Amino acid sequence: MISTVVSLVPYEVKDSKPGIIPGEYTVPPSNGIIPALLIVKDANSPLYRGSDMPNFNMIIPGEEIARSLVNDYIRAQLVYAEDAHPALFWIPGEFRDGNVVITKFNPELEKSRTVQNNWFKKLVELADDEWSRNHQHKTITDIQRFACRSLGLTEQKEWYTSPDPVQMIKCPACMTMVEKAAVVCRNCKHILDPAQAKKLGFIAA
Repeated sequence: MISTVVSLVPYEVKDSKPGIIPGEYTVPPSNGIIPALLIVKDANSPLYRGSDMPNFNMIIPGEEIARSLVNDYIRAQLVYAEDAHPALFWIPGEFRDGNVVITKFNPELEKSRTVQNNWFKKLVELADDEWSRNHQHKTITDIQRFACRSLGLTEQKEWYTSPDPVQMIKCPACMTMVEKAAVVCRNCKHILDPAQAKKLGFIAA
């Protein structure tokens, strides 16, 4: 039975189902208003029956795949509760127009939107806790930043913006990797920026 996965998640959702064909499923990102859709059709699962017998092709219903895709994804999140998880659900049938889904399944969409907002709040709370303990950007996940942006809290959260990565260059004298902004090579003491070195008094003006 053909089914449709419905998503209000603001980023791409991917899932793999090893052992069936097709085995890769991707739900596009949603803009938060119009749901993103993925049509899931019946799949094949070839069963090996020995070298002297042909494989048996078992049919996996699209409904079963859609249910598994949704349940596996939402339960694998950093934060999960029945009332706090990604806005992802499935409906029977084939739907290609998000506006049609809004018309036919608006109560389900609104409930899913509320559940996702709860999830976003919990992700932001967890990020706040992590930040209060160590103040390290690397402990904040991209999904927590998505949550922060979706709730309109980017200006309030110090952890939202990750610092720019340090750019590295090779010292022309010893070939050691040093920061691009370095004035003197930390390894061989070669002057990397003569003008700045003069200002700092490292060499005579």
